[in-house]
Amino acid sequence: MTQSPSEEGGRSAYPRESFRLTFRFSKDRVDLVSQERLEMLTPPDLAGPPAAGENSGTWLELRSSNDVRVAARVLHDPFQTGADLHSPDGRIQHVEREVGEGQFQVLVPAMRDAAYVALVSSELGRAGLESERGAAVEVARFDLERRPRDDQR
Repeated sequence: MTQSPSEEGGRSAYPRESFRLTFRFSKDRVDLVSQERLEMLTPPDLAGPPAAGENSGTWLELRSSNDVRVAARVLHDPFQTGADLHSPDGRIQHVEREVGEGQFQVLVPAMRDAAYVALVSSELGRAGLESERGAAVEVARFDLERRPRDDQR
C-alpha cells in the first residue's frame, strides 16, 4: 500500500501485521465475509492513493474512527468485469462484461488507527448496483475487528 508520510505516520508506525480481507459480491451487493490477522508485512502498492470523486477504478481505504484515511490499496478488476477472448487466429480481444457473482481477497496493513474499511469504486454505483463508469464513490463500509493496543494488554 502506498501512504503519504501523514497517512503512514512515519516508517516506525507501519505495522508488521496485515489483515486478509475476503469479500463476496453479486450484481447488487458486496459483503465482507472474513477478516484474518496475519503476522506479515503487507506487500507494497506501487500506485499512489486515489481520491474518491476524482479518480475511477476500485480501491479500499482504511479509515480511522474520525473518518481519516490511514491507508489505501488499489484493486485490479476485483468484480471480474474484464475478459480477454482468444480467437483461433491468435487475436486477443478485451471485452467488458456485467458484474456477476464471485469473491476476492485483499491484504491490507493492520494499521492501529484503522476502525473500518471503505470500498470505493466506479464499477458499482452508490447502492451497489452496476453503473456507468465515471468517478469512484464509496459503495460499502465495513467495521474492522479491533484488538487492544499492545500497551493496553
